[in-house]
Order: sequence, then structure tokens, then C-alpha cells
Amino acid sequence: MANIKTISTVNAQEWEVVYEVDFTDNTSGGALNTDASASLSGPHAVDWVCKFGSNSAYIERVEVVDGTGLQFEHLAGETQSHLYQNLNTAPRLMALASDIVPGLSADDVIEFQVLQESDGLSGDWQFYGLHMNDGNMTSAGNWVHNSTVDISAAIYDQLRTGNGDIQSSYVVATGGTPEPGFRALRWNAGAGGFEGTSKFTDKFISPPTTTDFNSTGVVSAACSNVSTAAPVISIANGYIALHGAYPTNGGGNTPSAYTATFTKFRALKRSN
Repeated sequence: MANIKTISTVNAQEWEVVYEVDFTDNTSGGALNTDASASLSGPHAVDWVCKFGSNSAYIERVEVVDGTGLQFEHLAGETQSHLYQNLNTAPRLMALASDIVPGLSADDVIEFQVLQESDGLSGDWQFYGLHMNDGNMTSAGNWVHNSTVDISAAIYDQLRTGNGDIQSSYVVATGGTPEPGFRALRWNAGAGGFEGTSKFTDKFISPPTTTDFNSTGVVSAACSNVSTAAPVISIANGYIALHGAYPTNGGGNTPSAYTATFTKFRALKRSN
């Protein structure tokens, strides 16, 4: 049975911030194309790589804009970017978790946190947030995402996997606003469990404790709320990504353009 430590079982005082980057204090020098690297100022060197970038059919622009942040800009009609079962085309900026967390081991629990916003989601299944994947861009099975999602003009928190589809999805705001400004994805690096959280705030939560979050959901091989095992993401191949997607509309409305902006990202670690 997988040994996943959830929020309620964590001693908050044990968390250590091991990496932080302020996207508003960086610049990419222009739009990021597929496989382009973003040079970002952080406590240590991390190779951040863009996938399905500005020169692809999936998005208008991925760019780190000084004073603004990391932006994913979609124009109306750019509806082919997905994270859904066998579709894995959501534009993203991603890096190896082991680069972000030096000395990453199976004893570690890692929490990736972002501060984020959009200029307004307006169509079914437009979404942005955090996800982990195994680095394979040709199959969609091994990933898990924790995102802000628009469904029928309501804002949802959603935890979704490639193996088990939607694990948790619930309304956090009606009428399309507001959107949570804080989102996190917790990963038990040894056991392979994941937990998604969010909060209506524009600040990091430190240290993360049980009363600080709206829990998006938990997924692991030991949980009864999933029909299949959790995604197989290892220390060797685990990537953390920030994404902005605009999939084919399934709700009958006409999705408009939108831009997702991430202002800060950080990683916290505790050991079992």
C-alpha cells in the first residue's frame, strides 16, 4: 500500500523552501518556441524548457515578461491544447523535479506552489495550473494536474490524471469569478502519491498546514477514489510544469481568448 502523507499528517515546521523564482523579475527575450529554454534567476541553475510553444499550433504565445510574469496567451479558436487521456498537448514550461530539488530522494515529500491569475476564462474546459509528468510528450498516461478550470461559466478546482481521468472536481466560484490565486501540487516522491490544493490569495502559504488550503483532492494507488493506480512518475523522470490549455469546447458556448499569468513559483521539501 502506498504511503502518502496528506496535509493532515504533516508537521508544518519541517518544511524547507528549496527553490523559488519570481517570473515578474525575469525576461525570456521574446516568445518561447517549442524546446526553447528560459533562463530564469533562482537560487540554483534549473533548465526550464517550453513544450508546445509559440511556434506550435496550440497557442499564440508563451513568454516570460519582465514586470508581468510567465504568460500563456490563447486567441479565440486555438482549441487543440489538451491534457486528457491520450492527448498531451497543453503548452507548458517544465523542469526536472530533481533539478529543482537538489538531492531529491524517495524519503522526500515535495510541494510545488504557484501564484497565478488569468484575464478571464470564458469557455468550457479552458484551464491553467500545475502538473507533473514523466517527460514523455507522445503519450498522456503518466501525468497529474491541479488546475483552475472553466466549466459552463463556473470556476472549478480540478485534480485530473492520465490514468484515471478526473479524480476530483468541484465549483469554487460561480459566474466565472473569482479564480484562486494560489495553487499547489504535493508529491510523495517515494510512494508516488499526489495532493492538489488551492486558495483565494495572492501570497504564498508558508508553512503549509491543514487549515490553509482548499483541498482539490488526493490520488495514490492506495486511495479508493481512483479506478487505476496513480501516474508512474519517478525521481529520475519526474517533471513539474506550469501550463495553460484551451481544449476543444464541449459545452456549446464559444470560448474567447484568454491569457494565464504565473507570477511566482517555489518548491518546499520535507522528509519522511
